[in-house]
Amino acid sequence: MLKWIVGIIAGIIALVVLAAGLLAGLPWLPVITESSGAQRYRTWLAENSVVLDPSTPGMGMELAQEHLDARYILLGEMHGYAFPQALDAALITYLQSAGPARWYLAELTPREAIAVNLYISGGDDAAIRTVFDRFAQLGLQWANREFFAKLTALRALNETLPAERQIQFIGIDLDRSGDPLVLPAALAESAPDLANPASSRAINAALLVVQPDVRSRYAAMKARMTALAGMPGFDDARFAGLWGLGHASEVTINGYETMAQWLQDPAADYAGDVVTINTLCVGECFNMMPAAALPEPMQGPAGEAYTWIPMGIENPYFQRPAGIGDLMNVLGENRAALFRINGEGTPYADGGRLTDSSGYLVMMQPWEYGGSAAEMTDYYISYRGTAPLTPWAGEAFDITGQAAAALGGTSEMQ
Repeated sequence: MLKWIVGIIAGIIALVVLAAGLLAGLPWLPVITESSGAQRYRTWLAENSVVLDPSTPGMGMELAQEHLDARYILLGEMHGYAFPQALDAALITYLQSAGPARWYLAELTPREAIAVNLYISGGDDAAIRTVFDRFAQLGLQWANREFFAKLTALRALNETLPAERQIQFIGIDLDRSGDPLVLPAALAESAPDLANPASSRAINAALLVVQPDVRSRYAAMKARMTALAGMPGFDDARFAGLWGLGHASEVTINGYETMAQWLQDPAADYAGDVVTINTLCVGECFNMMPAAALPEPMQGPAGEAYTWIPMGIENPYFQRPAGIGDLMNVLGENRAALFRINGEGTPYADGGRLTDSSGYLVMMQPWEYGGSAAEMTDYYISYRGTAPLTPWAGEAFDITGQAAAALGGTSEMQ
């Protein structure tokens, strides 16, 4: 009888050990299997990449000539990382010197865009600071110092540009209820004209009254884009802007249509070619998350509005895109590089490289692209490590105690 009981216990222990081994080892299986056949991807990436230098204003950005005339160029990010703010400033700097001048199509409301334009056009900072204070009150990731530093960099850029090429923001996002922002009277009134950056206030003021009686962001954004398309100069106007990663996918995500898709709807007045540049952080990556969106133990002991957490996507236990090792291999020790994904002969035209993901987070929160990587994006910018965003007001809870050490050169605007 005793031998029988001992045998059962030994069997249970063996099953537990086996299960633990499987849980520990299974996430590494995709890492091991993807190494076979990796060379053709790495060869493509090496031949279709530009190393970026954060010490220069445009970082050495370089898009294919056929992409410079696209109506929309969208830079996609996972909100919460600091370095994409510097990438966005560099991309805008490059675009304003190459190809047609561009409006900044912003993930902001028209009222917020007016406040931004007052500041980056050389005005005082009272209105834009009120906007950032409002972001902080709402606990939004937009309430960060790197975003404001980017606007300061764009203000300096505008001082170097002729009037017809100065960057101005257009806000198309859904208005937030109870927005207390009161804007100062315009110094000069003009009619909306997308051929004239000086009419940015009139453009945003016209969009401000376009708000369908729904709570859907995309319904509001489509209505505002339709109104924008009806303004003088739209046919020749070009746009660029930084958006969340989910907006800057040219295929569905979890079955849902994205902004990059509906901007190309041939039945829409605003339809035009979209070029997408998505971003991936590898290595020591820290994110600033709204604390309210996290489980209580991650929210901090002093009621901090934000939490700094490590989010390195190449971790096989977390969420690891298939083939991320190829990007890391070609990136090497460089700070950042721009990789063309979609082009003649690309190996990313089919299969799940860079679109499929593995890891235990994927089981809880799927992120399923409705197409290949070449269909999903035109470029990736991969960058090595980033500090988290810095809260506009108050402190963030540093959950590992390591994020504070990352705050430094990675988040500074050059």
